[in-house]
Amino acid sequence: MYYYALVQLPVYEYLAALGTMLAVYFGIRFKRFSTFAGDSPASDGAVEAAKSEEGQEKSYKVPTLSLLVYWSVMSLIAYSFAGERMPWLTVHIALPLLLAGAWGLGYLVDKAPWKKIASKHGLIAMALLPVMVVTFLITVGSLMGTNPPFQGNTQFDLETTATFLLSLLGFLGSGAGIVYLVLQGGDGSSINRVEVVVYVVLMLCLILGAVFVDSLAMVSSAWRC
Repeated sequence: MYYYALVQLPVYEYLAALGTMLAVYFGIRFKRFSTFAGDSPASDGAVEAAKSEEGQEKSYKVPTLSLLVYWSVMSLIAYSFAGERMPWLTVHIALPLLLAGAWGLGYLVDKAPWKKIASKHGLIAMALLPVMVVTFLITVGSLMGTNPPFQGNTQFDLETTATFLLSLLGFLGSGAGIVYLVLQGGDGSSINRVEVVVYVVLMLCLILGAVFVDSLAMVSSAWRC
């Protein structure tokens, strides 16, 4: 019963699930479960809320986010109670989750302070972002590898520990630098949006890394066969 909700989605489709949670948050906080037809997620709808003039159609709202959330929840419930529980059936649950997550990410992009990002502080913060991503991946890789840090006094163990400590310091330093630069930019409220964007980038990097490793494993298995 919990095969998809507690096994497949958290392990393989976590970005889609987190994106859907982000979309639901925006929908509840800003009342965006229904938007005007042809409108972007973050638009205020001023143009679409038209007056009923002659020869002009009345604007109407479409429950886009409501439909995607309903589709996601019903798919999860239906396949969880179905008799066959197979990994490849997760795609039917992941599809509406990805669409809802894309809606949430679109709202975030529309509301992002791009003029502030294009300023001096914003450009330096964006330059620190790849450093933060790389050092984060190295730190996680050191912890989850076959030889974690702080395991011995041999040269190899000490090198592993030093790599972990340096990457951790790089991650914390670049993250603190990004926060400082964003706050110095004059709009402290935009730090939340930047944090979410950074988090999405980190999750995308983890997914791409997993896909790359799995592809190499499949190629290696094919050569051995």
